[in-house]
Amino acid sequence: MIVHKKNNNLSGIIGIGSYLPKNVLTNHDLEKMVDTTDEWIYSRTGIKERRIASENEYTSTMAIKAAEKAIKMAEISPQKIDLIIFCTITPDYPIPCTAGILAKELGIKNAGGMDINTACSGFIYGISIADTFLKARKANYVLVVCSDKLSIITDYQDRSSCILFGDGAGAVVMTRTEGFGLIDFKLGLLGDEYDKIIIPAGGSRNPPSEKTVKERMHFMKLQGREVFKLAVKYMGIALKEILEKNEITIDMLDWIVPHQANRRITEGLCEHFKIPKEKVYDNIEFVGNTSGGSINIALDEMFEKKLLKKNHLVALVSLGAGITYGSALLSWGI
Repeated sequence: MIVHKKNNNLSGIIGIGSYLPKNVLTNHDLEKMVDTTDEWIYSRTGIKERRIASENEYTSTMAIKAAEKAIKMAEISPQKIDLIIFCTITPDYPIPCTAGILAKELGIKNAGGMDINTACSGFIYGISIADTFLKARKANYVLVVCSDKLSIITDYQDRSSCILFGDGAGAVVMTRTEGFGLIDFKLGLLGDEYDKIIIPAGGSRNPPSEKTVKERMHFMKLQGREVFKLAVKYMGIALKEILEKNEITIDMLDWIVPHQANRRITEGLCEHFKIPKEKVYDNIEFVGNTSGGSINIALDEMFEKKLLKKNHLVALVSLGAGITYGSALLSWGI
């Protein structure tokens, strides 16, 4: 577990954006594709519909639209961005990094950049890395983007997993701030559980072949029950520890924004740790699980709805493939 202790030298979000494709895949659409029903899906996941990118939309193009909105809100030129952190498990290409494509399309010329693969924990990992660079004064403006076209790695013959995932992107611009920002973060990794969420083929261990394609090994596989248990346990641990270390109680929080994985996971988290449901933001019903972008997309939606106010105290928590997990505590400032 990595712990970044609170101090008065903060970095914060000064611009936020998101993008969801126009195409909607409903539970009724899925009824025509696999053996399932709207009632079965909704009762087990809380999902009614999810967005699906078109053939001409890619991880990078969705990211560009989210990033443009965030940069505009931050009221800076793209040229001022000096670091890009691109969180994705569905890059446009194995190489180069998608951060490079984003830089080209946005006209960012003098920045460092990287892709990170922490799946559904992407946003918390991304802002934590940005925070570290900013506080070390190795960057002045950092663009954190989380974008995934999960539909390309979703097996639409697997009724247990294809109901969960949707496409989308989120972005934030961060800089050093006073009076608001990222107070603390925690990052965790459960290496012993790495195979609980996996794409078995396409890497050096199982390179692409006729066999891997025929056996549908290039699609995401997850052990649902085990992931559910891990999510409730470790998202809860991450949230509990970050609050205790910063001497903050649940009552003091204005919002908790969890990774939008499955409503039953969120409900299990609330029940186990006695979290009032009215403090927890949930938009999974209409977007599904969008991986690393889900928290970012939720925050942008909350901001647009004027649910987020200046000085609101917000806790973020997530778990994803790896198994990665984490939490973050921030004071909202825009």
